[in-house]
Amino acid sequence: MREFVITTESNSDLPQEYITKDGIGVIPHYYTVEEEMYGDGKEMPIREFYDVMRSGRKVGTMASNPAVIEEKFERYAREGKDVLHVSFSSALSGGYNNVVMVAGQVMEAHPEMKIVVVDTLSASLGEGLLIEKAVSMKKEGKSLEETVKVLKELVDHVCVQFTVDDLNHLYRGGRLSKTSAVLGTMVNIKPILYIDPNGKLVALSKVRGRKK
Repeated sequence: MREFVITTESNSDLPQEYITKDGIGVIPHYYTVEEEMYGDGKEMPIREFYDVMRSGRKVGTMASNPAVIEEKFERYAREGKDVLHVSFSSALSGGYNNVVMVAGQVMEAHPEMKIVVVDTLSASLGEGLLIEKAVSMKKEGKSLEETVKVLKELVDHVCVQFTVDDLNHLYRGGRLSKTSAVLGTMVNIKPILYIDPNGKLVALSKVRGRKK
């Protein structure tokens, strides 16, 4: 049985200590503050990042870079390892398609190698929970195929819900109309959001005020 490595993206929000300890490969997704790019070795402390968002500075995001994905997968190919990639929701980013495309190219160049991409249809620690399960199964000596089978069964049993302080960021990201953002901000509406079974970000309900 060939050894396999578990990979994911940086937006799985796993602690760095956990990633290092269990040898998880991380493909960066990128973010910008004004014109400055972060995400591949250059990071902004989390608290500072949210302070920047609250200050009204322009913040954006970018999906993974195919060239970076190829470099990582090629390294595993040279090491004689297969790859289980646990991916951010395909409905929220083009990163999933980038990984699938590069995986196909690398496997064509290395026919002995297997790269399996699991679409978690989730994000953040919803994605992280599935990675944790994959790590646990690998430690138990389970094969790549056995691990993939269980992860795909668990995808429908992970639910991520959250709320936000500022509706304008949802508008800028194309998740909310400008009218809804303006009116919602005026009356202090806080949407409770969740990632639905198709991996899309939708409103579950709305309440007035952060406390509620």
